[in-house]
Amino acid sequence: ATVAPGGVGKTSLGIVESLAMVSGRELLGMTLPAGQLRAWYLNLEDPRDEVTRQIQAAALHYGLTADDIGDRLFVDSGREQEFIIAETQRDGAVICRPVVDSIVAELKERKIDVLTVDPFVSSHEVSENDNGAMDLVVKQWGKIADAANCAIHLIHHTRKLSGEVEVTAESSRGGKALTDGCRSVRTITRMSKEEGERAGIDNPRRFFRTYNDKANLAPPSEKSDWYCLESVNLQNGGPNPSDELGVVTTWTWPNPFDDVTVADLRKVQAIISQSEWKENVQAKTWAGKAVAEALDLDASDPEAKTK
Repeated sequence: ATVAPGGVGKTSLGIVESLAMVSGRELLGMTLPAGQLRAWYLNLEDPRDEVTRQIQAAALHYGLTADDIGDRLFVDSGREQEFIIAETQRDGAVICRPVVDSIVAELKERKIDVLTVDPFVSSHEVSENDNGAMDLVVKQWGKIADAANCAIHLIHHTRKLSGEVEVTAESSRGGKALTDGCRSVRTITRMSKEEGERAGIDNPRRFFRTYNDKANLAPPSEKSDWYCLESVNLQNGGPNPSDELGVVTTWTWPNPFDDVTVADLRKVQAIISQSEWKENVQAKTWAGKAVAEALDLDASDPEAKTK
């Protein structure tokens, strides 16, 4: 599962990952030892036209051709066909057997390697807060994966975060049985304002990071896998020439030593040797001020202070 708040870019990420799998190209730096795969992207919220536009924008950005995709990408919209595998009846939650059997048959016929369900909540009609019901649903998706010999990726929303910055597996909406029933749980956290200042980013809402949080141990933000939403124009022309869509790309946290030379080091050493300096950043004689002077940086600027 992938757990993320709304509007952060999880759908765009899922689309680019699907394109990477079917093309066999390392679009997001992932390794693809099995080569080209067959992927089914099941978007249960958006109309087909919108999903198609997102796929086209990603293909345009990464230079993918029809040959790169071939007959390996399958896309369906929940606006056209429901995919409800469980519902609540008088006696409680039950599996919708005909729907499950049809999905398994379709997976086998298409020889699907990876099915992405976006979002998970639209694949069932049981109470999210009922752990027993959620356990039934997530285990049924597991059984579908076993029966069709494929991987299944469930994209899930977070609950209301109430000021929390870090998204963890515990942030997932509804009963904990969902994340407990998944082999791997990846979380998506949007770049904070403070992180944006440290990285010198004007619009941090375009950036997010992912982390495999099944163990609930979050790494330093600089060590997460970072991504950026790049604006891509579909170049459709006509009445709406500025048809802009966000496409996920990889992003690397800035290395403070990228433009530092040996000559800069010597300048720092010379200034440091002239006085007594403190390690504590709160001190008036903080050594960082000497470094800032040597490198011609403004120590009061958050990005420069981090450097």
